[in-house]
Amino acid sequence: MAKQAGRTDEALSAIGARVIPDFEGVHEIWPRGERLTAVRHAAEIYKERFTSQGLVHAIKSVDIAAAPYPVKYAFHDAVSVPTLPLISMINRMLVVQYDDWNGTPRTLVFEPTVPDGSAEAPFYRNLRALINRIPGGHLAEKFVLSYYNEPGDVLVKLGLRPGDIDFCTFDHLHVQDPRMILGSTEVIEGETEPRRPLFGDAKMLVHSRELATLQSLHPMQWAWYVEGGLGGVDPAMVVTFDGDIELGRGITLLWTPGHTDGNHSLVVNTPDGVWVSSENGISLDNWQPELSRIPVCANTTSNSAAKSAPMPIPWRILSISTIR
Repeated sequence: MAKQAGRTDEALSAIGARVIPDFEGVHEIWPRGERLTAVRHAAEIYKERFTSQGLVHAIKSVDIAAAPYPVKYAFHDAVSVPTLPLISMINRMLVVQYDDWNGTPRTLVFEPTVPDGSAEAPFYRNLRALINRIPGGHLAEKFVLSYYNEPGDVLVKLGLRPGDIDFCTFDHLHVQDPRMILGSTEVIEGETEPRRPLFGDAKMLVHSRELATLQSLHPMQWAWYVEGGLGGVDPAMVVTFDGDIELGRGITLLWTPGHTDGNHSLVVNTPDGVWVSSENGISLDNWQPELSRIPVCANTTSNSAAKSAPMPIPWRILSISTIR
């Protein structure tokens, strides 16, 4: 265990990051009510330290695509719409610039979803097949599916080149094909040549539990991951971490298991305050349902639970300053 911790610290030091000790052990606390209390207490302590360490230099959010997602999953069965079981969920890519703990300027890309890769996941492949069998299904598809930008095009719009990117990361790897981000020596089915890295030599930051899940899929997770998505990918292009890490001043990846075992959330400190992007929820309604304009969402929470809920976590982060 000590050797493993040493290797982790060495890998993080190489990218200018460091471990966050404040949340150590909170996920092992039982029962769950006491765990929640411990997490909130640790968060209050850490936020004070985090905000005192400085701000990120710049951040920009850009729409990538709107994809269909089951309403029952989006709101944990609190909402039922028999006539429209799918909602349109917008995937957004964030570009963040900051200084790491070695003083090196860094650029990170968060959620650079490639729609072609997402379409390979069994859930979306089966959904498309179902839509194609329904009369008029193509009209419903147009209502919930839209494409806005490819990750590479976003860089051009921001005046960046692939070689300017140091790191990329997803909060989890559902419906992601790492081969389309990191490149591969293998040819993806249906294509004619291997994919080249989308962001040059940029490393992908992945929680060790999330990577292990993709490497050994459980039947209950199978539909949401792209099986074989690591085929031909150079292992040196992936940097794994455990727990919570600070990438630099004003930017943190917090381990937030829930949606998946290795899910992590991006936390940034900006002139407008601390913002968090987490796919443990898809909208503000998930975080403070008592304030939701969806009546049934508001009715599912008790007053005591509502009053003790944490601050809402925004799904969309707007431009804070100009990308350098």
